[in-house]
Amino acid sequence: MAAAAPATNNNNANPTRWGVAGVSKDASDFVSAVSTLNGAYHQVAAVAAAAKPAVAEKFARDHGLVGEDGKVSCNVHGNFRDLANDPSVQVVFVAAANPAHARITKLMLNHGNKKYYS
Repeated sequence: MAAAAPATNNNNANPTRWGVAGVSKDASDFVSAVSTLNGAYHQVAAVAAAAKPAVAEKFARDHGLVGEDGKVSCNVHGNFRDLANDPSVQVVFVAAANPAHARITKLMLNHGNKKYYS
């Protein structure tokens, strides 16, 4: 069911912008992995936690998604619908519990032109 996410982005001016749906251990591992990649190619653009914007913001801060000014450098959402509608996101990594995968995947695919990766 998962579509293949782009391995690299051939356009240096426009990195692949990832959204993360969920704040699980898988999300933590994924964000840590993206942080090891060249930022010209991959960036975490948004994080969402189900009905918990403060949890999403804490996750972003805990994973170094902050600018030099100390502010969170990615969009933070308290629900998955806002992540699905976020124009800064191109690809979504679904890191929510297994029972929620199908629902979140459908939500992402039905809003905009996002690819899905899980």
